[in-house]
Amino acid sequence: MLKKLCSLAPPLAAWVLCLTMLAPLNIAAQVATQVAAQADAQVSEKIKADVTALGTGARISLRLRDKKKHVGYLSYIGKDNFVITDTKKDTTQTFAYSDVAQVERKSSRGLSNKAKFAFVVIGGLVILSLIGNGAGG
Repeated sequence: MLKKLCSLAPPLAAWVLCLTMLAPLNIAAQVATQVAAQADAQVSEKIKADVTALGTGARISLRLRDKKKHVGYLSYIGKDNFVITDTKKDTTQTFAYSDVAQVERKSSRGLSNKAKFAFVVIGGLVILSLIGNGAGG
């Protein structure tokens, strides 16, 4: 009987050793999962703050975590999601904050800031040239 128990000891010891070596790996995997979940929650809170700061009616561009891009007007801002309206396609889409990787204000239609600046400069030069011609004549 003692001989039989002794023959079982090496495989049993190997299993115990193996289990004690794998336990820290399981704990590390759990910690990594918790850290990733906390990082996702922080990103979601930032996206929510950004959307709230932009406000309804703002024209936005957003990139989802799966790399898809969407453009539209913010039509609803909720606790867990928001809605954008695409006026070209006449559709609305609801997005969870956790699905969004990036959101930014899209410039409004019409002239860009550079074009507006160019018109102001050209207009100023035209006025100065008219004033200069009128004073010298």
